[in-house]
Amino acid sequence: MKKRFWAAALAAAMLTTSAAPAQFLPPVEVQAANNNSSTGTEDTSTTEGVTVGGFLYTVSNNGEEATITGYNGTAKDITIPTKIKYTASGDADAKDDSNAISYNVTAIAANAFSGKLGIESLTMQGGMDSEGKQYGIEKVGDRAFFGCQHLAKITIAPTTASIGTETFADCVALNSITVTEGNKYYTSIDNALYSYSVSSGTGGYTLVQYPLGNTAVQYTVPASIATTLTAIGPGAFWGSPYLETVTVPSTVTTIGSDAFAECKFLTAAEIPEGVTTIGSGAFSGCTGLLSAEIPNGVSMIPASMFKDCESLKTVTLPESVTVINTEAFYNCRQLKEVVVPGSVTTIGDRAFANCSNLQQATIPVRTTAFGSGVFSGSPVTVRCHSGSRAHTYATSNGLTVVSTHTVSFYADAALKNLLSSQEVVDGGSATPPVIDEREGYQFTWSGSYTNVTADTTLYPVWDQYFTVTFIDDYNERSVSHEVKAGSYAPIPSWSMSGYTLYWDNSAVIGAINANMTAHAVWRNDTTGNEVGQNTVRPKSKGTNFEKGNNKYEVTSANVERPTVKFTGLANPSGITTVTVPKTVAYGGVTYYVTAIASKSLRNNRKIKNVYIGAWVEIIGGQAFYGCSSLKKIKINSKRVGTFGSKAFNKINANARFYCYASKVSAYRARLKKSGMKKPKISRL
Repeated sequence: MKKRFWAAALAAAMLTTSAAPAQFLPPVEVQAANNNSSTGTEDTSTTEGVTVGGFLYTVSNNGEEATITGYNGTAKDITIPTKIKYTASGDADAKDDSNAISYNVTAIAANAFSGKLGIESLTMQGGMDSEGKQYGIEKVGDRAFFGCQHLAKITIAPTTASIGTETFADCVALNSITVTEGNKYYTSIDNALYSYSVSSGTGGYTLVQYPLGNTAVQYTVPASIATTLTAIGPGAFWGSPYLETVTVPSTVTTIGSDAFAECKFLTAAEIPEGVTTIGSGAFSGCTGLLSAEIPNGVSMIPASMFKDCESLKTVTLPESVTVINTEAFYNCRQLKEVVVPGSVTTIGDRAFANCSNLQQATIPVRTTAFGSGVFSGSPVTVRCHSGSRAHTYATSNGLTVVSTHTVSFYADAALKNLLSSQEVVDGGSATPPVIDEREGYQFTWSGSYTNVTADTTLYPVWDQYFTVTFIDDYNERSVSHEVKAGSYAPIPSWSMSGYTLYWDNSAVIGAINANMTAHAVWRNDTTGNEVGQNTVRPKSKGTNFEKGNNKYEVTSANVERPTVKFTGLANPSGITTVTVPKTVAYGGVTYYVTAIASKSLRNNRKIKNVYIGAWVEIIGGQAFYGCSSLKKIKINSKRVGTFGSKAFNKINANARFYCYASKVSAYRARLKKSGMKKPKISRL
């Protein structure tokens, strides 16, 4: 039997070979027509292929290469052979093996082991033989080991250059994936399988398979590739029995088909903004999923994306979406409301079918293509534009319809850049999009978006605004207004008793066309004196302060005549002469000293001389009581109207008062009235 005849009889698939260099390993050969002890299966041949060691093969490439297409053995630990030898006679003991045919095993076909239970470990081999030729597994087909639910450990050959989609998906016991050193296309990190771009070296990673047997409830991309992971491969997390949250980095742009399918405990779909492509069924069967938000940039909601997500309550779709595909939300039984973005043109077959709690769906005018049974089995009320294709579809399918009006928000008056398009029920309100601010401007929409009764088109109208600030420095108050250009600023209605308000910048009274500041000027209605920006306000009544060695208390904060009273000495030790001045300056304000406080110097036995300033009007009771050394009191004031009770009692018996001649008689009488029997008074 010649090789060419066997190639023609047995070929079932064409394979590509890889030139990836690998480490030297001896080929592992399996020969047909032997009873395989590891599988318990006798080798046989068929018209469709050949079974060796429990493995079913087909051949190609002129009968030189073999592809594993199936397995009927019972071994728990499987090593994929790298070479088979088939004896046409079927006689394993034949001395003459000139008719034996050797095949290099280079591939595992799609679905070859799919659903096989009992397999616990899998080893793929490859390398370079003694002649420097590469041998071993180069390609593994789609779903080759899908659903092998006892498979816990996998070793990938160094020669493997291609692994199909969902190859190890739903292998729920898988907790160890090893890539043999020398592989240029795949790597294993934390027992997860990643592929990476040959051209970029360590860049462009794709997560091919997560180890589903890992009991962690959260998956975070390893730090070593967190900035270069660009894709989550098809079926990468399919059927994880433990995961509750997955943190996908912002570098990811693609999520493959069925990537998170049947992850029963996943509660939220956190899809980063950079994702633009999502494969079909990406979250199908995630029965614990409660919410999902699709990022802007995704143009299509793929088929079955959230199919059978029975707990999904809310989903947010961006304006970038144009197509909602077949059964995208089929059997989402907790979904109550859906708002189809204004950008969507097509809704596929049964997209929202069997959503038993779906009460309302808003569909825009732009949606013109509807598949069959879009809302079958869903008690939905469709909100859509009167006369639109959605309106026709809903009524023809017996759905409850609420007519709406289209409110369109554009970026400017040219109406070329649509920001948002919403369907609003008659009399309802639209939600305007957020507009970036312009410094010095405020915007209003060109029309109303509330109480909508017709189709409405809106765009921003920008008005320039200026800041007008009014400041009353003296009374420590201010107010600012944003005033539309050409409009008048509201003038503060401030008042101050006995004064009329003016402004140092009269331009604030007219139409405003620049940022302005005006300071209050207060003009005394009697004297004409002005209090303005540079006027220092006196301290409030009752404020105490010291100047020199004297202590004072503010008795009036009147800006034009602030007054204080003398209250004593800060440090009376050794002081023999006390001067109560005419005025005292403090904090930029000059105060009139109009009084000497009661008991201010009582029982000070050191004082000998007192000089009283010209503005003093009151000398309080017992102010100098008991000042036994006090002999000279010089009163420069003609205004003293009150000498308080016992103000000068028990001072030195020889004490003498000095005052202006015109006040001698008056002051003598008042001193007697205060308690002095025979005050001695001389004129100044």
